[in-house]
Amino acid sequence: MHNADEPLDRDVVNALAALDYPVRDVSADSIIQEARSRTRQRRVRLAAAAVVMLSAIGVAAMSGSPVRRWLVSAFRSVTSKPSEPPTPNRDSAVSRPFEMRGVSTEIGATGAILFSHSQGTGEIVLRLIPESELRIRAPDFPGGFSVRAGNLTVQNPGSRASYDVDVSERATEIQVIVAGRVVFRRQNGAVVLGPQRRSDGAYVLSLQDGEKR
Repeated sequence: MHNADEPLDRDVVNALAALDYPVRDVSADSIIQEARSRTRQRRVRLAAAAVVMLSAIGVAAMSGSPVRRWLVSAFRSVTSKPSEPPTPNRDSAVSRPFEMRGVSTEIGATGAILFSHSQGTGEIVLRLIPESELRIRAPDFPGGFSVRAGNLTVQNPGSRASYDVDVSERATEIQVIVAGRVVFRRQNGAVVLGPQRRSDGAYVLSLQDGEKR
């Protein structure tokens, strides 16, 4: 009987003969058989894997099974969200540098610094300067400043700040007024109302005391 695969066998043998090194004869039938063998091996491996998987599922279904615990732990580790960093407590004390606020203006022959309110804490440190200016500075001051015709008004309700005041020594009259009370007055180069001058040349004024204007 004529075999239809003989021409294919001859072509395979001729092709293999052209190689640089000798090889064994290979037929189309042997290739087909080897392919079928590999298919059977894959089916066996798949069947074995299925058996192992089904067995694991059965064991995992048993209460108290270590496989069950392992599967639950693995599932939770995959599905759990990453922990978020703790939210900082807004009520906790946060240290921060003082914010210095202030204002300055030109001053003529007369000038006044008016504080709208008295304060339970804080003080005024006044210094005379050669420049024709009126300046005030305060750390963490919550209020505001306004300047008009050489007079400086400090809106200080609820403030606990202290104030550095520099005023021109050229002015003929200078007053510091706290809540309607005069706490410092200098006229014609002489201090007529106020505390003694400190060794560093400054006058320290209270934000509570003073005479009625």
